[in-house]
Amino acid sequence: MRSSLIAIVVLAGCGRIGFEADGTDDTDAPPADNDLLLWFPFDDSTGNRGSVQNKISCDPACPSTVPGVRDAAGGFDGATTAVRIADSPELHVTAGTIAMWIRPVALPAAGTGGASSLAGAPFGGASLNTWELYFFGEANELQLIGGGDAAGGPILRLPWTRRLGAWTHVATTWDGSTRTRMYADGIEVRTGPQFALDYDGHDVVIGVDDTPLGLMHFFEGDIDDVRFYNRELAPAEILMLATP
Repeated sequence: MRSSLIAIVVLAGCGRIGFEADGTDDTDAPPADNDLLLWFPFDDSTGNRGSVQNKISCDPACPSTVPGVRDAAGGFDGATTAVRIADSPELHVTAGTIAMWIRPVALPAAGTGGASSLAGAPFGGASLNTWELYFFGEANELQLIGGGDAAGGPILRLPWTRRLGAWTHVATTWDGSTRTRMYADGIEVRTGPQFALDYDGHDVVIGVDDTPLGLMHFFEGDIDDVRFYNRELAPAEILMLATP
């Protein structure tokens, strides 16, 4: 079993931080797809392997290294662990996809109004997000929510009944004009109108929500193979990502 400690290696040449689990560096590996902007496999190097090489940091602490769906995963403790990617124009996409494997060990209960954030691009000063994927404890059920509300939504809502401690692949896509889709384990489960997009200078975050009150809604569990694209992936491509 791998150590739960992650060493941080500063890559001065490209101005970003890579997380090395075993002391080796494969951050020069090319992205699998030029449309793949950010890619966090959380294995030998949990630094970004995507085409946009922005500065990456842990805020306030790095996720641990735990067994994942594909090699290792990032262990998020629900209180201190999160990843931050510096904002840049390349991340201000019109069409996009956010996809990842998740293994939650604790989630907000229905009726509590609690939240648990998987990833998002925060916006403005009112706890809004240009795009986001998170859990929310609605009045009658726990929901997985995808989309964005920086310019008023709309968002997609999926009642969440999967058991804690199990791996699930989740994804949200948007085509840039008319359509938003949500997938669970490679199957389309929700579709709706495209949400309006609005960006500012906030960083992209994984495992937490960045709000005017500070960092909140930390995710507790494991995350693997986070991918952010600048296009809407086709259903067959989502199914491929959801195949272990």
